[in-house]
Amino acid sequence: MPRLARVLPPLLASTALAAAGCRLDPAALPEMSYAVPDAEVWAAPASVPAPGPGEGRIYVTNNLDDSYSVLDLDAAEAGAPLVLGRLPVGLTPVEREGPHHVAADASGSYVYVGISNFVPGAGVGLPHGNHGTGTQPGYALRLRVDNSRVDTSVRLDPNPGDIRLTPDGRLLLVTHFDVAKITAATAAGIESGPALDARLAIIDVASMDLPTMVTLCPAPHGVGITADSRTAVTSCQSDEAAVVDLTDDGFPVRRVSLLDAPGTAASPACAPYAITMDEQPGRSTAWVSCYADGRVVAVDVTGGAATAARDGRVLQLQGRAIFGHAVLGRLVIAHQGTDGISVFDTTGDAPTFVSTRPLVGEPCVLPHYARWSEGGSIFLVCEGDKRTPGTFLVLEAAAPHAVKGSVALGLFPDDMAVLRRAP
Repeated sequence: MPRLARVLPPLLASTALAAAGCRLDPAALPEMSYAVPDAEVWAAPASVPAPGPGEGRIYVTNNLDDSYSVLDLDAAEAGAPLVLGRLPVGLTPVEREGPHHVAADASGSYVYVGISNFVPGAGVGLPHGNHGTGTQPGYALRLRVDNSRVDTSVRLDPNPGDIRLTPDGRLLLVTHFDVAKITAATAAGIESGPALDARLAIIDVASMDLPTMVTLCPAPHGVGITADSRTAVTSCQSDEAAVVDLTDDGFPVRRVSLLDAPGTAASPACAPYAITMDEQPGRSTAWVSCYADGRVVAVDVTGGAATAARDGRVLQLQGRAIFGHAVLGRLVIAHQGTDGISVFDTTGDAPTFVSTRPLVGEPCVLPHYARWSEGGSIFLVCEGDKRTPGTFLVLEAAAPHAVKGSVALGLFPDDMAVLRRAP
């Protein structure tokens, strides 16, 4: 019997009797049940075994079923990815909250998840909307690795985008992909200026207190942080990147145009979406992925400076550019539309194409995030068709990047964080 059908009849009957002046015998009233089928909300609290000394885990957020998948890192490194569990995450069991992106600390104690509240058709009438169009506050959650429980939650602006820790573990940064602000401003005839700009949340990890909010640019999404933890770079839908000085308590921001002929926030030419940091001796580069046309533009942030490179350090992918990973001048990046991954050598003044791997026919629809594993393979999170589970793939590092193994995740997986505890 539906939940309301079990609850309303006795409630309505008792109300009618009371209105008629009848005395009620509470003991004679049927028992009211507030039970909700397990399939409709979270199951009983669960956890997966915490990694022991030297062991590792991979955490993947699943947007459309309010869960995150936990994989065994060593099994993935061996080419046979294994899901240890898929656990509920969020603050409200009866609402779909859209967990969006994940970070893990170097100590192996905590995992951080963004709650975006943008899931279509979510909740009990709240206007969460679609990605970037929600109107409800988002949250950053800290979960304990040892018991998979929420340790702390921090309220944010609507539409949290990327969530990342500084390499020194001191700050947690969360962007806000607030397309709704752009839409509202445009409807009012405003095409530029502060009315379109969303903010970056900077949270002190030691206290997990209210964040410092820094105004950035229209709809910032991806965020990358230099290895020295001094500079952050975010994508901006206005065909820009925002560069933030993390060493100054005022967190000054400098915006850099990525194109010679940029579009507007409402109609961008490249639609910057993701950031991939590329650290090499003497040079820090933020590669900014364009969702609209597959360009990936280099922004040189060496020493805190910020210069968009239009002198050959622009890559062109075969599909929409998404999230990637760079290690020692070798960049791997996922692309959609023409689903696949591409690899570039970025050690020279002009990056060179190395290889690509189309994923047609493989268990990977809409690849979202590619990264090098510590053992030299490529880990890949694939969104799927949003109706059936997405997948996690392990590819050979060398061309032709054969698929070594795959495993199903939840609905619409969108990010991964890798954690290994010290021996």
